Parts: sequence; C-alpha cells; structure tokens
Amino acid sequence: MHVYNNVYTDIRSSGVNSRMGAQVLAESNIFNSVKDAIATNLYSKEAGFAADVNNVKNGNTTISITQTCSYTPDYAYK
Repeated sequence: MHVYNNVYTDIRSSGVNSRMGAQVLAESNIFNSVKDAIATNLYSKEAGFAADVNNVKNGNTTISITQTCSYTPDYAYK
C-alpha cells in the first residue's frame, strides 16, 4: 500500500497501521498529534512492514515500526 500526501490530526489511536504481513510505504504525510502515526505491531497476531519516508511529525506523535520494508510503487507520481 502507498499512503501518500495525507494529513492526520489529533488521532488517539493509529494513523497508518500495517498488519498481517502487509507492506506500507508512508510517504510525505503530515501527522499532527497522532498517538501511533505509523505502526506495524498493533491489533493483530502478525506484524506488518512499513517505510517512513519524508513524513512530518508534529506535537505528541509517535512512530512504532518494528519491521521495515522497501516497497516501491510501480506507477509514476508527483
């Protein structure tokens, strides 16, 4: 999954949550006070994978990536 150019504000749980072996590229997003902005180990028996690329984190924002990935989309984008 490619999560690109989004704004998350005042979220008390997870913003981007990769689980069950999924691979997520979280890129160029803004996280404003998001408890678990990017996470790979929440709410499932099997963790997912994530890459944190050029994201902006403001306020009380945490990142919890336990497994990284190198997913690249197979399409062009700006």
